[in-house]
Amino acid sequence: MNPDVDRSQSNPEALLLEYYQRHLDECRRWLSTQTNIRSLFIEHRDFLYDSENSAQKISTFINQTLNLQKMIGVIDIKLYRQKENE
Repeated sequence: MNPDVDRSQSNPEALLLEYYQRHLDECRRWLSTQTNIRSLFIEHRDFLYDSENSAQKISTFINQTLNLQKMIGVIDIKLYRQKENE
């Protein structure tokens, strides 16, 4: 029997997370081989909890002067879904 099927029945969320992480890893590996594509990775939670630094990284990455305070001002931490509180 397929071990993934067994695991999906016992813990489907963990299996989905594993597949998702594997896909992200594959995308990052692929992007690292593309000389014509620049990438910037910022974790969602980092943008929520370290907004100023994350906004500055974006500004630097695209080489544009952005209104960082406006960017930060639209963040509403209450909209962040925290599974442990659900």
